[in-house]
Amino acid sequence: MSAVPALGEENDNEIANKYPGYRLAFSDEFDSGDKPNPDVWGYEHGFCRNHEKQYYTENNAIVRDGNLIIEARKERIENDAYVPMSSDWRTKDRYAEYTSSSIIAKDPYRFNQGIYEVRAKIPVGTGYWPAIWSCGSKFEWPYNGEIDVMEYYGDAIHANVAWGGNKKWDARWNSKAPRMSTFDNDFADKYHVWRMEWTNESIKIYVDDRMLNDIDLDQTVNGNPQSEYFNLDGYNPYRDPEQLHGVWLNLALGGDNGGPLSDTPFPAQYYVDYVRVYVPADLH
Repeated sequence: MSAVPALGEENDNEIANKYPGYRLAFSDEFDSGDKPNPDVWGYEHGFCRNHEKQYYTENNAIVRDGNLIIEARKERIENDAYVPMSSDWRTKDRYAEYTSSSIIAKDPYRFNQGIYEVRAKIPVGTGYWPAIWSCGSKFEWPYNGEIDVMEYYGDAIHANVAWGGNKKWDARWNSKAPRMSTFDNDFADKYHVWRMEWTNESIKIYVDDRMLNDIDLDQTVNGNPQSEYFNLDGYNPYRDPEQLHGVWLNLALGGDNGGPLSDTPFPAQYYVDYVRVYVPADLH
């Protein structure tokens, strides 16, 4: 695969022909408008998962100077899902104390095997949990498959793939998480290119051409969830061409993995320069 170019070195032809045997099926360079294109991107709203502290809104995602900027803020906002006396963490509080954004590529901008590239600059520090990830469009998690091209938390960069185990909502994981001490000291000050290469044999995840994880897809076979409404025993979500993944970009805070927010600086920005997806040239 080709080396990561410096910003400004690629022209349209070089971008389109970057990977021999692949064609550029999707790109968003975030170079027009002031919000993510609503025809391409959908938003999550409110409290969503992992007991995270941020309340997702559309207001925290803007487009400026050729970047998508997802900004996490320490600000009070009313929880429109609030239910008095609720025991559910998503609905029990009248207010949230933090906001952020989470955007997901819509149909028809969802794909299967190919090469996915995202150039981004992420906030690094306790409390932050930025991610580039995706889940399949068929079946419940984790039997649809989850690919974490990038997660940052716990002073490490994570590269993970998940698939179904033997119980409902019980995932099997192949995870690698190199510590930040193995990267340059100025990592948080620079843009980096995360790349995921997904073939029928493997999923390989890189940052700046450094391989973070190499997952053999012979192992990503779902167990039997012992469910009456479906039985996916033996099903491999990464070898089903109908299992489509849309790039997902979000900046979470705290929760199960992000860490405490008591000393976390705000506002915090997650910059995305571009998202590109290449698919095999013979795929139409």
